[in-house]
Amino acid sequence: MEPRCGRPQELLIDGYNLLLAVPHLRSRQDSTLQAARRMLEQALERFARRTGTRVVLFYDGDRSVETQPQTGRSHVRVCFSRPPETADDLLMRAIELRHGARYVRVITSDRQIRQHARRHRIGTTAAAAFADELERIPATPRATGRQPPPELDPDLALSPAEVDQWEQLFRSAAAAEPPAQPLDPR
Repeated sequence: MEPRCGRPQELLIDGYNLLLAVPHLRSRQDSTLQAARRMLEQALERFARRTGTRVVLFYDGDRSVETQPQTGRSHVRVCFSRPPETADDLLMRAIELRHGARYVRVITSDRQIRQHARRHRIGTTAAAAFADELERIPATPRATGRQPPPELDPDLALSPAEVDQWEQLFRSAAAAEPPAQPLDPR
């Protein structure tokens, strides 16, 4: 989903809700919750870099959760709630602060949060739908304005002999050109 104004898109994400919707993270039995969160955050960081999106990720926390300091280069900000507050409370407050912002999208399947976002005129995407979007990360960053290289048709590729012929043609054309005259410094 493209932002509708000049600002980069900002995603407010219900972390555990999305974690449950990402099939390869949900199905890993050997993964701890901390490792699953880290893998999700890495996937979101790649997504954010390639799409020029900013991400705020909300998790339920408790006093035992140690948050790692955010690096200045990260496009993903992680917020843990502290009891008695929940991640849903933090997420709904973030939605209220961005009332009507067209560049914001909320990622959750929680019906109450989605309704809250709609009341504040913020777009929403279900966690499973965004998980699919996350799997289809574009090949090159949109922020640079570069387009991905076109797919090469193997039938149109030049053979080594054809490359040699083109090189000879260009060499002979370059040799036939008169030498460049130095600029007159007058």
